Amino acid sequence: MATFTSATSGNWNVAATWGTGGLSGSGSPVAGTHYPHNSDEAHIDSGHTVTLVADVSVGNVVIDGGTLAGGGYKITCVKTSGRLFDHSGTISGVLDLELQGTHSTNEDLMGTGNVRNLTINGSGLNVTTGRETTLDGTLTITQGTVTTGNYGLTTGSDLSIAANGTLNGSGTANHSFASLTIASGGVYSATSGTTTITSEKDHSGQGYGWRNDGGTFTHNKGLVKFDTPANTIIKENTWYNFELYADGSSRQYEIRDVSGNEITFLGNLTLTAGRLKTTTSTDTVTIHGNTSITSSAKCWHNAHQDTNKITHHGLVTNKGEFKINDGTTVKLNGGIRNMGTITVA
Repeated sequence: MATFTSATSGNWNVAATWGTGGLSGSGSPVAGTHYPHNSDEAHIDSGHTVTLVADVSVGNVVIDGGTLAGGGYKITCVKTSGRLFDHSGTISGVLDLELQGTHSTNEDLMGTGNVRNLTINGSGLNVTTGRETTLDGTLTITQGTVTTGNYGLTTGSDLSIAANGTLNGSGTANHSFASLTIASGGVYSATSGTTTITSEKDHSGQGYGWRNDGGTFTHNKGLVKFDTPANTIIKENTWYNFELYADGSSRQYEIRDVSGNEITFLGNLTLTAGRLKTTTSTDTVTIHGNTSITSSAKCWHNAHQDTNKITHHGLVTNKGEFKINDGTTVKLNGGIRNMGTITVA
């Protein structure tokens, strides 16, 4: 592995950008090596702007006060020890990043400017985020683990957790994702704070804000909050605290089970805006905490449910609407405080 340090501003693949090129451990030039690639280490010094003109694979990158201009290309970091990407400078334009490796590493992804799409793709790779992290695009955990601890994580597009991927948000911070997809075998261990979903992803012509295809979701007694700009489908079996907080009362949220025909809210169900629909006739829906329907929000049960298949342990309607129709039977085990509308059609 050679070490390259920028000598001036220029394109990544131009030897003059890196002066004499890579240096071996003895400090002598490496024959035939003119810019960082393969398993090399690349440093971008203060005052220099290095511009990508193609995808590149490299050992690791240190933006040491300088600027990395992405150009819409991807850097793949493949070193198997130590930090893979140290963002202590500026990212300009659009940069995608893939982290490989087989080790545990604390990654610093936040300086001035953000990575767009980040892929974690290393068997045995354990990435800890060192501070609050924002990605302009997607986070794809193909294989390996990302741990956020007490730091927040925000993605501008979908968070996708593949069969061998894990996102561990074991701390108290808040996370925000445009949408969430968990493949069979994937794991999302949520923060005990709030996970907010702000949009949706198309799956075969249907928009899902949250889609679990047989993976593992651990709620850690946190809140999952939906604030999406359109109607969306939500696919999950067990929640703790759950809230709809849409920006308009016309938003419709259809909740479906992953497997086992049971949907359970172990904490509170809070509908601040939007309409929650339970539509699968074979599902058993149980809310163990309080159901609170406020403002212009609606809770509709309309799936021909059998007797006692929907159970609310406490119901408060405060200007909201609670509607039961199409032969559905709902069991209310707790008290009812109605300051809104309860309709049986």
